[in-house]
Amino acid sequence: MEIIMKRIFVVMLVFLVFSCLIIAGDQRKIVFNVGYAGFKDINSGPTFGINFGKQIDNRVAIGLETNIFRKSMYDESAIADTSYASGIYQSTLETAKESHRTIVPLVGTIDIDIGHFQNRPLKYKLGGGFGYQLLFGSSVNYQGQGITDNKAYAGWLWFLKTGLEYQISRTTSFIWEVIYSSSRVSRASDIEADLPTEDVVNLSGLGARFGLSLALDWH
Repeated sequence: MEIIMKRIFVVMLVFLVFSCLIIAGDQRKIVFNVGYAGFKDINSGPTFGINFGKQIDNRVAIGLETNIFRKSMYDESAIADTSYASGIYQSTLETAKESHRTIVPLVGTIDIDIGHFQNRPLKYKLGGGFGYQLLFGSSVNYQGQGITDNKAYAGWLWFLKTGLEYQISRTTSFIWEVIYSSSRVSRASDIEADLPTEDVVNLSGLGARFGLSLALDWH
């Protein structure tokens, strides 16, 4: 855990410096997005995120980004069904176990416009990013007297993306992207061994997302 905290401190320091570079000057923009991500070692699910960036020139932009993944699962079974005269049909569910997984990445990004589609307001884009991410997992087993299990993992990630951007006004555009990310997060293992051990989760996988980009004119 001490190593993870040191890495987080370094990442936050780099992000602070990068944020100052983005805030300086003009041609800033913010992108809100929603999507769906798949991972090798955990179930896929929805994501939502934000990118705060700056246009370097008419083709290249840099930014800071986070895309939160959150998924909950419940082991439920029906123990009773009730039908009322009002027409309401009710099921009583019993929850044996519930689990939650949350991924929080902090990423520096670059986006490159590689051309327009036949002089229309539609642009092809390539991009990528590098950063650090955290995986939090928790579960409660109600059959085992409410036993709670919490785990935290951390590790580096990089991703590549391609997509389209459709300009609908001077300051607003829609963005569609397909993403491949590579990441492996880890934690110190609870298993005792003669050699150093760690628990590893592979978070590599494909994803897609849709975003709304807004130019910010802070003058």
